[in-house]
Amino acid sequence: MAAGSSFSLLRRSWRTRLYSLLIDTERRNWWNTVFDGSMVLLLLLSTGAVIMESVPEIEQEYGLLIEWVDAITVIAISVEYGLRLWCCTDDPYYASLGRLRGRLAYALTPLSMLDLVALLPYYLALISAVDLRFLMVLRLLRILKLARYSPALSTVLAAVAAERKALTAALFLLLVSLVLVSGVMYHIEGDVQPDAFGTIPRAMWWAIVTLTTVGYGDVTPVTAAGRIFAALTALLGIMICAVPAGLMASSFIAELRKRDFVVSCRLVARVPFFRSLEAALIAEIAAALQPLVLPPNYVIVHKGDRGDRVYFIVEGEARVELPNSQVTLRAGEFFGETALLYDRPRQATVVTASECRLLHLDREPFLELLRAQPAIRDAVERVAEQRIGRPPDHADKQI
Repeated sequence: MAAGSSFSLLRRSWRTRLYSLLIDTERRNWWNTVFDGSMVLLLLLSTGAVIMESVPEIEQEYGLLIEWVDAITVIAISVEYGLRLWCCTDDPYYASLGRLRGRLAYALTPLSMLDLVALLPYYLALISAVDLRFLMVLRLLRILKLARYSPALSTVLAAVAAERKALTAALFLLLVSLVLVSGVMYHIEGDVQPDAFGTIPRAMWWAIVTLTTVGYGDVTPVTAAGRIFAALTALLGIMICAVPAGLMASSFIAELRKRDFVVSCRLVARVPFFRSLEAALIAEIAAALQPLVLPPNYVIVHKGDRGDRVYFIVEGEARVELPNSQVTLRAGEFFGETALLYDRPRQATVVTASECRLLHLDREPFLELLRAQPAIRDAVERVAEQRIGRPPDHADKQI
C-alpha cells in the first residue's frame, strides 16, 4: 500500500514538472529556454533535411543521414506530444473535465493539432502506398510547429483567429470580384486574345494577378476598353487587399497590447504589496505601472534629484548608497516613496547590483493609489518612516 502511494506521489511530481516545462508559460526558467531552443533547432534541421532531400545529388549521397534526422525528429516530437497529453491534466481547466475528456480537449487545441500534423506524414508513409513525394511536401508542414515556441508567431496566429470572420468576409469579397472581373474581361478581350481571355477560367489568371497587385505582365489587354478596365481592376485590387492588411495590422497591435498587459498584471501580482489586491485593482495598477529592465551598475536615481516616481523590484537587486554604508534591496521591495510622500529631494543614490526588472509608478497615480488603499498606504508609510529615522509631520505628507 505504501509503495503504491509513493509511486503515485512520484508520478504526480514528475507530471507537475513536465507540465511546468512543456505547457505552463507563466513559470519560465532556463530549462524552458533550453528545451524550446533545442526543439526549434531540431525542427529547422529537419525542415532543411526535407528540402535537401529534393535535390537528387544530395539525396543520393546523404540519403541515409537525412532519414536518420527525420526519424530522430519524429521520435522527439512523438515523445513530446505524448508527454503533453499526459501532463496537461495538471491544468485546472483540463483537470475539471476528467482525465479522458480533458486530454481529448487539449488534443483538439490548435497547437496540439499542429503537433499532430507534424507527425502524421511520417507514419502515413510507413503504412500507406501514397506517393512519397506528396508526403515529403506534407513533412514540410512540420515547420508550423515553430509557432509553439515563438511568441511572435503565436501572436500572429492569435491575430488571425481574432479577425477570422472579417478575413473570411474579405476573402469572399475577393472571390466575388475575381468572378466578376474575369467575366467582364472575357467579353472585352475574348475575341481579340482567345488564348489568354477566350474563356472565363483563362481570364481568371489575369484577374487574380491584377486584383492582388502582383502584376506579372505575362497576360495584358490590348484593346482600349480592356486597358481602361484593367486600370480600374488594379485600383479595385488595392482597395480589396488593403482591407485584410488593415485588419491584420490592427489585430496584431491589439494582441501585442493584450500580451503586454497580461505580462504587467503578472509582474504586479508578484510584488508583495499587491498580492492581496483584487484582480480588478491589479489590472488597474498594471495599466499605470511601466516595466523597466536595467543592466548591472546602472544608476536608477541620483541623490538630490526631485522625486517623480516610485520603483518596485520584481527581479534582481539594487544598492542604496548611503554616506556610511550600503543597503541592498531585493525582489519584492520598493524605493523612491519618501520623495513622493513628503515632496523632498532624493535622499540617496540607488544603483542596480545586477540586472533588474522593475516596475515604476509616477507621482500622481502613486498618491491616488495610496489614497484609495489605506492598507497599502499604511505599509508604505511605515517603511518610509523607518528609512528616514523619524515620523515626519502629517502636514508634510502629500496624501
